[in-house]
Amino acid sequence: MMKAVVLHDADDMRLEERPVPEPGPGEVLLRVNVTSICGTDVKVLHRKLPGQPEGEFIMGHEYAGTVAALGPGVDEVTIGDRVAVEVHKGCERCENCIKGWYTSCLTRRTSWERGRSCSSST
Repeated sequence: MMKAVVLHDADDMRLEERPVPEPGPGEVLLRVNVTSICGTDVKVLHRKLPGQPEGEFIMGHEYAGTVAALGPGVDEVTIGDRVAVEVHKGCERCENCIKGWYTSCLTRRTSWERGRSCSSST
């Protein structure tokens, strides 16, 4: 089990125990060593943002940790590597992404795009 901060509804965020996910193809599971709260987290707590998934989801998108498991096809890191995470995902095709400004991607892809939330464990 892992600890996760779960947003259930506006102004309803709770620390809960959740099952540790298995990494899928091309994914990495991290044991989170440190995490932070940013302005977006505060906004999401109080109101729904564009692209935010329906229902509850695990908060947190600024963190660093240690690689705990690898999904199929991952060869850029090994178990035990210490990493910092960049969760913004650009489309790699819009004008901003082509310029290297993927955190300002015009398609606004985010870490919750695939319906999987960022998660943390302690």
